[in-house]
Amino acid sequence: MSVQLNLENQKPVPDGVKGWNWGAFMLTWIWGICNGTLISLLALIPGVHFIMMFVLGIKGNEWAWANKNWDSVEQFHRAQRKWATWAVCLWLAAVFLFICVPFGLLGWGAWTEWPQIRAMMGDFDPHRRYCNYALGTAERDQRCNAYFGSPLQMRGPAEIAFHRDGYGEVSLPIRGPRGEGTLYLRTQRMANEWRLHRAEIETAAKERFKLATEGAQERMRESEERVANLVAATRAEKTWSQREPNGREEAEEFYQEALARIKQDPNVREFLGDNISARVENAHMNFRGPMGEADFRVALQGNGQSGLLSMQGYRSMGRWFLNGAEVQLQHRTFQFPRQEID
Repeated sequence: MSVQLNLENQKPVPDGVKGWNWGAFMLTWIWGICNGTLISLLALIPGVHFIMMFVLGIKGNEWAWANKNWDSVEQFHRAQRKWATWAVCLWLAAVFLFICVPFGLLGWGAWTEWPQIRAMMGDFDPHRRYCNYALGTAERDQRCNAYFGSPLQMRGPAEIAFHRDGYGEVSLPIRGPRGEGTLYLRTQRMANEWRLHRAEIETAAKERFKLATEGAQERMRESEERVANLVAATRAEKTWSQREPNGREEAEEFYQEALARIKQDPNVREFLGDNISARVENAHMNFRGPMGEADFRVALQGNGQSGLLSMQGYRSMGRWFLNGAEVQLQHRTFQFPRQEID
């Protein structure tokens, strides 16, 4: 027995209808639903969408003509031209929103921040030169040379922080053939120019070497060629930031040392005795590269009496110092002076 297919009801496709359909190619399933071509829903399947774009572009006219009733070929073409126009407009809008707008906002942000970027780079340059000068001085110093060897090089990104009083501080991890350490610089802005105020190197064993800085400003101008030894510092410009260092342990050590000094004060011991207990009520620490600040409020108990200790500390050159303290005992108040950098 043979089977015959009845094709008499199949809608014929005029020759003028065949051709490429931009609306079907660019809008795929959206165009397909509105033009009765449900096979276009295959474009919703991941991995099939790209293939269906070209299939619909090639066969879209024929399927749209067969699946909808059209008054004439001219009407059909007018409708498909509208679809093509809308498709191009939507694609251009998508390109604008997802490409032009993000890159435009990025460029606008960079343009508005450019003055700050230039200022940061301007502040970086003299500190880079001072780092180079300090390394050169350390290489000539017998004590440093015995510990580190020569040459001295960077072993990590440098950090810089600026104080509102016009000071800047730099910490730079360094290494030599024999050991590692950290270079600390303290600079001061005078007459629109940064001047080197202090330079120290701390070893991994916490030993400190002070570097001579007399006449450093003049020697900077005479030894610019030594900047080549710190080429890696130019790459640090992008990472020159105010990252928080691992200094919380240092702040805790500072607190314990300062508290022990205050407990031994004769005036405090007169009221609270020899066995003084301390409980931290509030503590706040703020780190800015090699610099930092700490504030402690501590409840004191001893000899049946109580008191309140307010203590501030500051971090400079990688070390903590007492910025001042006050102990309130009954109606008496005792002040402890600021500890200056030695």
